[in-house]
Amino acid sequence: SYSSGNVSGNLSARGILNIGGLAGTLEGSGNISNCFATGNINARSGFAVYGGGLAGALLASIANCYATGNVACTATAQTNNIGALGGVISSNTTYTNCYRNSGAAITVNGQPATLTDASVTTPKTKAEMQNNDFRDLLNSGTSVWGRDSGKNDGLPYIIGVGVGR
Repeated sequence: SYSSGNVSGNLSARGILNIGGLAGTLEGSGNISNCFATGNINARSGFAVYGGGLAGALLASIANCYATGNVACTATAQTNNIGALGGVISSNTTYTNCYRNSGAAITVNGQPATLTDASVTTPKTKAEMQNNDFRDLLNSGTSVWGRDSGKNDGLPYIIGVGVGR
């Protein structure tokens, strides 16, 4: 699956806002594979934000995915979990071929954030993501991903789905 739109959320009440390009929370015993999000995330909460390019809480095994957008979160809590792909991640799941845009601005309360998913994602510049070598990394020997400089801003897309039709 994929998402190319910007996502914003505002939780004025006291609570935790889970927000991401594909979902607020992705969890369970299944696997998530071959997905991407290119939009920006903008979140506000009266307490805490768990925000990421793909999901606020990324608690399922994930493979062959990327996110390119900025993630901007504003909250009053001392602890906010922000990542390029997932804000909350789990040590019990597997992350394979997961990539983030090294040029994306990931911020909490207007300041650069420490990425919670830095150890399980590989940074790439957007220019590196806009070439066939990156498409081949995502494919990992399959032919799920395509790339055309005239589609999806030159970024890889899933063949036959949305922008990949």
